[in-house]
Amino acid sequence: MKYRNYNTRTEALRQLKELGECILLFPYNEGAFQQESTSIKAASIRQGMKVELKSALLVVEGELPQRVLRVKKVA
Repeated sequence: MKYRNYNTRTEALRQLKELGECILLFPYNEGAFQQESTSIKAASIRQGMKVELKSALLVVEGELPQRVLRVKKVA
């Protein structure tokens, strides 16, 4: 099963700013993690916040593992 984001990067970051300290985002472009990281950092700067990005592995029983980006708000 392939997971995907239903919100844009900007909307996801807006929700992060309002609701919490960390979110998981599935890559919008498969295999382009560096490009994704750069795009998310640029969107966060436009939102007026700093974020820290880390690659994470999501493992669901009976499915193939998937890489996700953990986006964490930095004070």
